[in-house]
Amino acid sequence: MNNSNMYNLSISPNNVLTLKGDEFYKFVQSVAGGGPLYDILKIQSINSTQLLLDTDDIFEIFKYDSPDLIEIKSKSYFKISGEYVVKAGIKNSSTYLTTRLKTKQQTLLNNY
Repeated sequence: MNNSNMYNLSISPNNVLTLKGDEFYKFVQSVAGGGPLYDILKIQSINSTQLLLDTDDIFEIFKYDSPDLIEIKSKSYFKISGEYVVKAGIKNSSTYLTTRLKTKQQTLLNNY
């Protein structure tokens, strides 16, 4: 199945690939909600579509101990047998958001 058929790209703004700052965060909220995913991006200063697309793993930051991450980590992860596991909804929201953006990027490249 073609991934571009799975995502309704018409609901993305035409300038979605150039969004920065507040416009980018508003888009994230509209797609993924204002919960932990938004907080994960914000604390890392991932404040544009391009920065998000260039980030391999937005959850990598949680490998480090930092008091600044405790609250977000508790909202985003389960602790199972001493290991932290990203909550499925957050991981799926992240995948949906990035796949939608990559699909839009590919569509624009194909039409260019």
